[in-house]
Amino acid sequence: MLKKQHFELLKLIENEKKLSKIAELLNLTERSVRYKIDEINEEIGSKKIEIKKREFFSSLNKDDMDKLFENIENTNYIYNQKEREELIILYTLMKKDKFLLKEVAEKLGTSKSTIRNDLKNLKKYY
Repeated sequence: MLKKQHFELLKLIENEKKLSKIAELLNLTERSVRYKIDEINEEIGSKKIEIKKREFFSSLNKDDMDKLFENIENTNYIYNQKEREELIILYTLMKKDKFLLKEVAEKLGTSKSTIRNDLKNLKKYY
């Protein structure tokens, strides 16, 4: 099962491609980051994220992200506000089309009003 750090890693590799920098940002060793990538690929069921010459190459698509979020739906974990906001950002980055608050709320196991409040909070910072 993927944990918060896996999603932080996914968010970071959107903008940063160097393994050493990602490891530094996550306060992990490069080897630990490689293990996390292996775990993400295993969860997706194929090797969508690769590291070549210490750089990330990702071919994640919407279906892959749906698979990862499906995993979230099947757990009873309750996300705190910061975690929800990070997952909302990740979801919006990976989702090319518009989406409904209800859709995100269901995936994260919370209400539409909670998602709406999280989005308002995100607008303050972004």
